[in-house]
Amino acid sequence: MINRYILSAASITSLAAGKLDPLTAKTLRSAQASVDHLLTAHILRSMPTSEPLSRAVDVLSEAQLRSPQQIACLSNQAWSGHWIARCIEALKAPQTNRRTLDQSVARLGAFAAVAALRAGVDAETRTVTDSGCLVLPTLGVAIPCDGSSLNIRLVVKDGRLTIHCDGNALTVQHGQESASTSWIAMRRLTAMHGQLALDLAFDDLDPLRDCYGARTTGRVPSDQYGRWNELFLSAWQLLCRHSPQRAAQVSQIMQVLVPLAPQPGLAEISMTSQDAMGALAMTLPTDPARFAIALVHEQAHSTLNGLLNLMPLFDRRSEARYFAPWRPDARPIGGLLHGVYAFLAVAETWLDLSEDTRIRQTAENELALRRVQVDTALDILVSADSLTPEGVQFAKTMRHRCDLLMAQPIPASVAAHANDVLRAQHKLWRQRNRQQ
Repeated sequence: MINRYILSAASITSLAAGKLDPLTAKTLRSAQASVDHLLTAHILRSMPTSEPLSRAVDVLSEAQLRSPQQIACLSNQAWSGHWIARCIEALKAPQTNRRTLDQSVARLGAFAAVAALRAGVDAETRTVTDSGCLVLPTLGVAIPCDGSSLNIRLVVKDGRLTIHCDGNALTVQHGQESASTSWIAMRRLTAMHGQLALDLAFDDLDPLRDCYGARTTGRVPSDQYGRWNELFLSAWQLLCRHSPQRAAQVSQIMQVLVPLAPQPGLAEISMTSQDAMGALAMTLPTDPARFAIALVHEQAHSTLNGLLNLMPLFDRRSEARYFAPWRPDARPIGGLLHGVYAFLAVAETWLDLSEDTRIRQTAENELALRRVQVDTALDILVSADSLTPEGVQFAKTMRHRCDLLMAQPIPASVAAHANDVLRAQHKLWRQRNRQQ
């Protein structure tokens, strides 16, 4: 079912003010799932009919009716947006992209089985694999039998999913490991501080996680996964102690973390994709504070992506390009808006973290730089003629937040260094982009 989702003016103003209540977060997630549902229906109407496809559609429909919230959650976690983007691109030239379309139908059979498992629906679907490995979105990867191009039957009954292939059967359950070497479970990062919990799928398995334009890892070794988990626990404790409102926002939006391989020339990076709300990709952070900041940064991007599904804040047709202090390239209006929104949240979080004496110097240095970068970018943003009236108001609300940051006392030497860095960045940007 496709529903209509509307955010009130008060909710939009609250988002611009850096706040996110549970109802708004639920609306953003549900709206994204509804968009995915609508686009999936369009894709299915465009694909050649087949018995496995029809069966998968019937199972998905029943699961959606039984438990719409579970299916919305699955859609957000299972790279549905990237699957949709690949299908739409492949359908532009279906004969040329036949293999991609066949893989997409096969994935839909696996996705429908997982949906039935989550919704508590007994069902049966069919799929194929041309690699001998079967990806069950959000659950893991099965190696049910030797060979390739295998026809696989997926049976969901009494809360269990059984994979039948070439006379072999492998049963898996949601959230449970298996002693079998034929099953590689999706691992998770889970942390709790008081009443605030964060539970992320640690996805180093699903091929559709490759939507970031950066090299992902393979299966992360156990010892390195242990390091991820150790940093994650410490980061969550740090964020909850010093910035509980930010921590609550992260827990309401973020659902998946994709580990990235080290990127040439970069110490560490994090990123989101417009096709994957609630997911972030990042390299192994150097310390808990950087991990906490990455979570906040990417949650802000995901939240704004969700809002832009419902409310245009700028004219997407605009070809104007702008200086953004955190990027060497000239940015479109949407990129500038995203950067301001995310780095404003980052600066506010560094202010909160500066309460911790162990990292105060780092936090003050980061706060000083990020706030002057945002201050400069906001001056550019509010004067842009491609903002909608709602976008203008959104930017003005962010300006008020930035003014409060700029009023925070910072050691004079730290503030002066931040201004020097900003001037150097602007000079290099002008040289690169040949602007005066």
